[in-house]
Amino acid sequence: MILQSPLFYGVYRKGVGMVDPKDPVNGIDRPKITKKILLVPGSVSVYQQVLSIFSESDYSIYRAGWDGFSQMLPEKSPDLILVETLPDSAQLDMLRRDKHIPVILLCPESDLVCRRNGFAAGLDEIATLPVCVEELRARVGTQLELHSLESVLQEQVKEFNFLKKARYESDRQLRLMADNVDEIFFIASGDGQEIYYINPACEVITGLPVEMFYNDPQTWKNLFTRRAHKEGDPEDSVSWNPVEMDLRR
Repeated sequence: MILQSPLFYGVYRKGVGMVDPKDPVNGIDRPKITKKILLVPGSVSVYQQVLSIFSESDYSIYRAGWDGFSQMLPEKSPDLILVETLPDSAQLDMLRRDKHIPVILLCPESDLVCRRNGFAAGLDEIATLPVCVEELRARVGTQLELHSLESVLQEQVKEFNFLKKARYESDRQLRLMADNVDEIFFIASGDGQEIYYINPACEVITGLPVEMFYNDPQTWKNLFTRRAHKEGDPEDSVSWNPVEMDLRR
């Protein structure tokens, strides 16, 4: 969330009192989130290596040939795709159907052409073959973290646009209301040095164009001073306090 105050939360458990939600004994049990990796075209040897690398982690590993990839993609909704061989143009089109899923290409360590073409094709990362355990873990973890941050950012952008639209609508309704009241309604800075808005009733009541007040806020303060004096207030009691002023037709 973009506009969100820090939250304090806790858990009160009978017979225990306040407990830390992260306490593994008394805290809240949260289901583990399993990440899904899809290996394509999914040769048995590479699949077994990948399965072994992530067997003790919260990952589910699937494999599919290019023929079954289009069906497997929506069925499994993978968080990351591992590609064993450099895809051709038709296969790249399949990978690009969901641009939010990171793709790691596995290339032989000495094959610089594979690496260059992989990056040129817009794939997210390159890892070496034969599979290096620590390298693949690191690259997979990094890409999943980036994907997670991207998802959070997209949600924040959506919320920002929603709040922006809501504020615009609120301002529009406020202006519509202010434009149609028969009292002077204005919005100004706290020190009265800048006028942000004056409704049309100002011209009718004061006989002065609103542009005068926008251009010279002192005109507004002088108007209050004259009205205060006209109503018999002592000169030393006159101050910039628009909330107390009652200017009506």
